[in-house]
Amino acid sequence: MNKRDAWEGEAANWIDWARATGHDSYWQYGPVFFDDVVPPPGRRTLDVGCGEGRVTRDLVEKGHDVVGVDASPTLLAAASAADHRASYVMAEPQRSRSRTTPSTSRSPTTR
Repeated sequence: MNKRDAWEGEAANWIDWARATGHDSYWQYGPVFFDDVVPPPGRRTLDVGCGEGRVTRDLVEKGHDVVGVDASPTLLAAASAADHRASYVMAEPQRSRSRTTPSTSRSPTTR
């Protein structure tokens, strides 16, 4: 089973867990995070791995124009149903078309 299928299989449990207040550190440290770490609104904000949308909703409440991205259709549906003010996008895994290898040569020095 891949990670996407695993998350999809646990989506309903995650929604219940994430929406129950007071049981994890998010409810205690969320305000500090938003006040001290997150830049002020003004440009589009990307919430990668948005899940059921609790951080997305809080960002919207702070005035951000948010795009939430997740790989679980169930979590995205729950996020959108809880708050239509943000945009939600399904993450699609993509494989790299080019392979890069670390360079073994040194950069030329300038004299």
